[in-house]
Amino acid sequence: MTSSVDSIRKWKQPNIYGRLRGNVSVPITLQRPSIHLYESPYPLCTTPLSAFANRLYQDIFLKYHLQKGRDVHFIPQWQQYSSDIENEISQQLGRTNSNNNRLASEYQKVRPKIIRELVSVRQEELKNLGIFADWEQGEAVTNQRDHAKVITNFGRLVKAGYVSQSRALICWCYGCSTVRKENEQVVNENESISGHVCFPIHQGLEQFGVKVDLAVWVSELWQLVGCVAICVDPTEQYFSVQHSDRCLIIPQSLLNLDMFSIVPNGELLPVSVDEILASTCIHPISETNVEITESTKKQPDRISILVPGHVKIDYQLAQEKGLPVLCVLQEDGRLANSTSQINQLSIRAANTAILDNLNRQSANLNLKPNLVEKKHCQFCDQPTVYRPIKEWVWDWSEKDNNEQTLAKLSPVQWEKASEPSGLSPLPISNRHYGCIPIPIFRCRKCGQDICDTDALKLVRDLISRRGTDVWFSLGTEEMIPGNMSCPTCQNSIFKKEFNFFDGQFANLSLQQTRLQNLDKEKKIQLVYFYEKIRENNYNGLSKNQLFFQQLFKTGLATHKRSPLAEVLLLGQQCKSITLDFCPKLLLSQYSPDIVRLALLILLTSQDRMDLALKQAQADYHIVSKWLSAILSCQNSKALQKKNGPLLTVIDSAYEANDFSSVLRHIRHLANSSQKRFGPALVVSILQRIAPLMPFLAEQVYSDFKASTNNHTTLIADSIFLTHWFDVNENENSK
Repeated sequence: MTSSVDSIRKWKQPNIYGRLRGNVSVPITLQRPSIHLYESPYPLCTTPLSAFANRLYQDIFLKYHLQKGRDVHFIPQWQQYSSDIENEISQQLGRTNSNNNRLASEYQKVRPKIIRELVSVRQEELKNLGIFADWEQGEAVTNQRDHAKVITNFGRLVKAGYVSQSRALICWCYGCSTVRKENEQVVNENESISGHVCFPIHQGLEQFGVKVDLAVWVSELWQLVGCVAICVDPTEQYFSVQHSDRCLIIPQSLLNLDMFSIVPNGELLPVSVDEILASTCIHPISETNVEITESTKKQPDRISILVPGHVKIDYQLAQEKGLPVLCVLQEDGRLANSTSQINQLSIRAANTAILDNLNRQSANLNLKPNLVEKKHCQFCDQPTVYRPIKEWVWDWSEKDNNEQTLAKLSPVQWEKASEPSGLSPLPISNRHYGCIPIPIFRCRKCGQDICDTDALKLVRDLISRRGTDVWFSLGTEEMIPGNMSCPTCQNSIFKKEFNFFDGQFANLSLQQTRLQNLDKEKKIQLVYFYEKIRENNYNGLSKNQLFFQQLFKTGLATHKRSPLAEVLLLGQQCKSITLDFCPKLLLSQYSPDIVRLALLILLTSQDRMDLALKQAQADYHIVSKWLSAILSCQNSKALQKKNGPLLTVIDSAYEANDFSSVLRHIRHLANSSQKRFGPALVVSILQRIAPLMPFLAEQVYSDFKASTNNHTTLIADSIFLTHWFDVNENENSK
């Protein structure tokens, strides 16, 4: 008997995949791939079950067409620029709390070795599942020439006017000094100081006395210094109440607090919302005027501070009302742009200083520390905060949203909801140092960020010749043209920006370049699997749909053409895949063929992996038992003609890429009573089984070959190298 390990060894040693590609009619030295299986890059640090499922679907397609003598090229694609890899490498380097040039330079030096190690692990997992691929090219790590090509494509976008700078509120980790995505954060408890603070009325509400204050809710004490306005809920009722030596304006909801519950009803005077909105406050810390604006944002109180520089909902409101966005927290987590007594203090130290200041003014109504749930960086466990950050983005301009341009995007007939015109701007830059430095320079005089095409070419050539490390090792004056000046102030002294290409943009740019190099005269087919579309996610698109639409869009913008001549979309809409099963654990508990069948069943008809495994075990048992019976009932002269039509049906299902029907027809064939076939028909049956269950087909072929005396149909080393038998050939071989 041949084990799965023996089969993998057999496929590795003589390079079965390479020999299969060499069996096509055109010599391998002259040919180009006629079918190119393509996929959106997969993560390297983890192996999601969906990655196995998608690649299995592609592998069935590849094995069938290769057996029939069609050239199919597949290079596994990996996410070489991702936050997971960045954190993996940074931890090995011993991450410091400062995101500096030294750490980024060290990262770039060790990155290739670690990526090769991760690729090796991931590829071994795929090989154990029986996947065929061009593993050698799949091991390639992006190099300095690849990095230069990303800069080239960026320069093309700049020259075409697609690139602009936008300001966005981004989740920031000041412990790592970098941007954090939603899936890079965890929720933990953290101490916070919150409560009500007095904001003196500077103008308005004179009928209530000389000293009139608003009782304003503050959810994070340090955010008080970033307040640009006071939000008042227009649906709430408000009252004036005498408190100590002042008159407080409070919402009705505050009357239940202990500090106000003893106030007699007769001492409560109603205050209209319009009168409050017409007033102006004084900031208790900065002593500047603060306007009062209308808002219905949900807070524990109906009067609250507006902090657009650090609160997402406040940022949106400030954009609508044209209010300033004040950022008071630096990249290292210290306060800036504030009064001298708290400038450059940490959040904890600033809270203490602010509290002391408010207590001296008797402006602290009920501030107190409490434990609240906050998002934390999953890598350094520091709380994350929102900060406004300038990003470089590229947007599909309105002039390109015409029918002629959209028709060039792809032969794919996109659904209306998935049309590329609806895609949001694509980020070009981020603060993750795990990618390629983006050649942006900042004017030392006016602070303007400069994206100069001549400077881009100069940096591109330097990186192409000497590697990415030149960005960190050379001085700014060595990386800019001698005649470069700031378009705003004409200054000629600059500094390098510590900014990097976004990993998604770098991936798209690299895939774009590789696809553009494919032979357009040959038939190029893009094959990818549909993922489940999640509601309100990626504008209704799946991850794969989003990736490929961005790929086509990037191709038009950088090369003025679609990257692919013909596109074939494989797969079908499936139910969500349960993620409780680790692929590696599955392969340790079940044979690879059972896992392959289970994934196919999961993609097409089942939404639970345990039930899919149960069905796969039953199908595998039926087929393997039937093949064993065939081996024990050999009769070279007995040919069952009535099985010919069923093999034709199986071939038709393969040609239609309906692999679930292939499995159903094979199951039907195995349930038949026919067990006596000639060698040619046995081989043809195994050829149809091999794309779905390669290990079982290889095992039975090896046993069949050993038990048959030098039959002409059994001279190949592997079932995959046998001459493809069509049904008509089987009939004629009787």
